[in-house]
Parts: sequence; structure tokens; C-alpha cells
Amino acid sequence: EGNTRALKLVIENEQIVVTEKYPVVGSFEEDYNRCVEPHLQDKSCCYFLMRLDTQSQGKYDWLLIHWAHDSAPIRQKMLIASSKSAVRKQFGDGDIKDEITGHVKDDLLHDGYVKHETSKKAPKPFTDSELELQAIKEEERLIAQNS
Repeated sequence: EGNTRALKLVIENEQIVVTEKYPVVGSFEEDYNRCVEPHLQDKSCCYFLMRLDTQSQGKYDWLLIHWAHDSAPIRQKMLIASSKSAVRKQFGDGDIKDEITGHVKDDLLHDGYVKHETSKKAPKPFTDSELELQAIKEEERLIAQNS
């Protein structure tokens, strides 16, 4: 784990197989595209496990990347999608701190990951009734404040 930055996993004969292993060369940001981009091929599906630079309980945190190109064969997409829980379980679910799925290359390049991280931190959208309730509470607060 200490020198491994990324693992590429595929499904072969209905088994999860590591087909590539990349060492740590630079920071997570520097290594991300080097490890992932060459494997984002049309008509293909795979997983990547990318080691983050953060640690929890003395162990490195990992990112699970799920690639299923839009034009990949349906059976291949189904096999890769149905094996995600097995990948998490085999690797150690507690060590995987985040996951991202992509169907087109831009989804999974480093910029796509940065957008994913930004969207996780954005406020959650509100329903109309939640917005109304917020407005009522704000009005009540202003009335109480002016009394």
C-alpha cells in the first residue's frame, strides 16, 4: 500500500482481476491523470482504486473510480456495475472514502473529479415546501427581532 498509487481492476471470467498497478510518483493530483486517462477507452469498463494522500486510522484513504463507457457492451456494463460491492468488500470498504462513476472521459479526468468534490460540498437543493418553510422562519425571526 505504501508505494501503490493506483490499481486497475477488470472483470475477466466473472472474476475481479488487477491488470495494472501504478506506483506513487507525485501527489494525488499529479498522479491522477497519469494513472487513469490511458485506460478510459471507448467500449470498455473497469474500476480504478486510487490512493489518496490522506490517511484515516494510520491507513491511506482510497477513491473507487467506476468507468463504464456509454458505448460499452451491455453485458460488460452489467457485470462491472453488479461487482461494485464485491470490489468494495474485497478491498476493504472502510478504506474507500469516496467513489465516482463516469460514462464519458471528461467525467473521470482530474477536472471531473474536482467537479465531483465541489458538488459534494455544495448546499443540497431544497424543495418548494422547504424554501417556503425557510422564508416563514426568516419572517418570524425578523418580526421577533423588530419587536
